[in-house]
Amino acid sequence: MRIFSNMLTCIKRIIMLEKFDQILIMWLKKLPFIIAVLVTISVRGNVVISGSIKNAKTGKIMLQKNSPFLTDFVPLIIFSTDQITNSCTINLQIKKAQIMRFYFSGTSINQDIFVSPGDKINFEIDGSTIKFFGPNQAAYNYFAERNKIIDNRKRPSFKKYETVLDYKSALIDWLNKEKEFLNDYNIKNPLPKLAIEVFNEHIKYDYNFYLNAPIADANVDKNKIPSNYLDNSILYNKDYLLEGNTSYGAAVIRKYLYAENSDPFNQCNQVYKNAAKKLKGKTRDFFMSNMIGLFVEKGAEENKEELVRIISLEKKIIKDTTYLDYINKKEEKLLILNRSLPDIILDNTFLTSYNGDQLTLRKILEFNKGKSVYVDLWASWCVPCREDIKKSANAKAIMLEKGTAYIYLSIDKNIDSWKQATDEEKITLNQFLIKNGLASPLGKFLNIFYIPRYIYLDEKHLVKNIYAPRPTEINELKKLLNPPTETKFN
Repeated sequence: MRIFSNMLTCIKRIIMLEKFDQILIMWLKKLPFIIAVLVTISVRGNVVISGSIKNAKTGKIMLQKNSPFLTDFVPLIIFSTDQITNSCTINLQIKKAQIMRFYFSGTSINQDIFVSPGDKINFEIDGSTIKFFGPNQAAYNYFAERNKIIDNRKRPSFKKYETVLDYKSALIDWLNKEKEFLNDYNIKNPLPKLAIEVFNEHIKYDYNFYLNAPIADANVDKNKIPSNYLDNSILYNKDYLLEGNTSYGAAVIRKYLYAENSDPFNQCNQVYKNAAKKLKGKTRDFFMSNMIGLFVEKGAEENKEELVRIISLEKKIIKDTTYLDYINKKEEKLLILNRSLPDIILDNTFLTSYNGDQLTLRKILEFNKGKSVYVDLWASWCVPCREDIKKSANAKAIMLEKGTAYIYLSIDKNIDSWKQATDEEKITLNQFLIKNGLASPLGKFLNIFYIPRYIYLDEKHLVKNIYAPRPTEINELKKLLNPPTETKFN
């Protein structure tokens, strides 16, 4: 019996050992993944960039990223000092390495830098030059040193060559010059592995962008371009390069909008189908958003029906809010911006004034002829609406100065509740109740499904913004009432 018991104990121990071995093997297999996760977590954190200015006029320091949208040229401001300064410390929280632009007003300093999570870097501005010091300093100084050696103004232009193959040969020489500089720089100033990869890709897609120039040119006979002209080894699935790398994004647009379509702005559906078939991930989102934006700006009327359908499809596919917000703005412009509200909306949106008069939306606008109009859609039961109303004194003062009419349109169903709230908030002037509320012709036309909601019409009562700033957003409101002069590019 004892022998049998001892045998069972041994067997259990053996089983336990086998299980331990199995568990150990399982965790060892997962070890590279665990290490990778820990490394990823460890490199995330604040980026600290600090430094001082010598022998230069004090100015504002900014970190910028190029806008991902070709129709919006204004760069994204990542950091900005509130006032001119002679020293600065920048704290950033980023999840992945990316190219940003360091800008110092009042000088010629406007330089790309490669910023990585966890960087602790110092800079010194001396006159019109900037130098970075510390870990990863080579990545920060790369573009400035590159620009000293390679002059972009001397880049080959295909119009200067007799054949496209001569142009391609000159581009390859330029490409090799770029690669040679990167290799030499890395030997003297060792770069992080990811920086080398991104800089190489930057060079490659820059080359590809210019390689596609003859094909994208409407004046070039595409039949005379040799079949072996393009470098088909270049892939458009480098989503991570969209973060600050303008070369990749520009190459994607040039290829799939201009190079692969002979007359893109008359081939909306063809452009869309081709890109939908070939592009994936963030690169697809990037292209589709920009394609919509470019078509709205350049060929909205001709392609309106197709664009409405494409926008509807893409709003179901794209999840990134940055791209979705952009598409929504372009959709607004496509549908009604810079136009009067349709007659059917003006004549069939019925209103009741605070004093009980019955009138139409057209009549309200006629009362305010020659004035811009700010419309506040609200209800007695809407807490955010009433909070905005309580804090709208500054906004009203600004609008009064600008001659803008402030009009309230309530979607209340209960007239007594509407009037009571109107009295409590002391907003009886220009106060109206919309018949059928959100289901009214105006509500349906503007796709209003939430309040508070604000709409702005200019002095001619053309629709300028159907998602206007709230009365508490004073800076945005000032921009709306004082639009910058539009700059046109030939």
